[in-house]
Amino acid sequence: MSQEAPSSAATTPVLRLQDVHKQRGSRSVLQGLSLELQRGEVFGLLGPNGCGKSTTLHIAGGLLRPDAGSVLIEGAAAGPGTRARVGLCPQQQAL
Repeated sequence: MSQEAPSSAATTPVLRLQDVHKQRGSRSVLQGLSLELQRGEVFGLLGPNGCGKSTTLHIAGGLLRPDAGSVLIEGAAAGPGTRARVGLCPQQQAL
């Protein structure tokens, strides 16, 4: 019995951050962050206050733009069309 190759949708990462950089004033918050999440994966960001966890999530969710690097959601450049496919629940709500 032969196995079929997975479809491209099954192998395309749901989220890909590639060489993402972000500055806050003179402080470098993210320096070359790259990560890739596949459909069905569970991923956690752990670290001390001020290490860039929230900035990473805001960039992935389309709330912030990176200063450099790229963000792809299901293979498409992050933007208004992809934002509807991302669920983000920040700790503090700004209503």
